[in-house]
Amino acid sequence: MKSGVGRREESYEEPPPEFIKAHEDPMYDIIQENKRHKKDIRIQQSKQLLEDSASDDDGSSSSSSEQKRKKRKRRKKRKHKSSKSNESSDSE
Repeated sequence: MKSGVGRREESYEEPPPEFIKAHEDPMYDIIQENKRHKKDIRIQQSKQLLEDSASDDDGSSSSSSEQKRKKRKRRKKRKHKSSKSNESSDSE
C-alpha cells in the first residue's frame, strides 16, 4: 500500500511558486503592485540625487552636506582614538 502512495507522489508535479502564491493569496497582486511602486519611487529618488550631486559638483555644494561630512570625520577620529586606547590598555 505504501508503494501506491509513493507512485502518486512521483506523478504529481507541483505548480510553480508564483502560481501558488497568486491563486492562494487574494492580496498577492496588490502586494506586488506596491513593491513595484516603491521600487519606482526609490529609482526616481536616486536619479534625483544623482542629478543634484552632479549640479553640486560645479562648486556650489550645500553647506549641510559638508557639515555632515565633517561630523562623520570627527566621529571616525573619535572611534579610532578610543579603539587605540582600548588596545593599549589591553596590552598593559
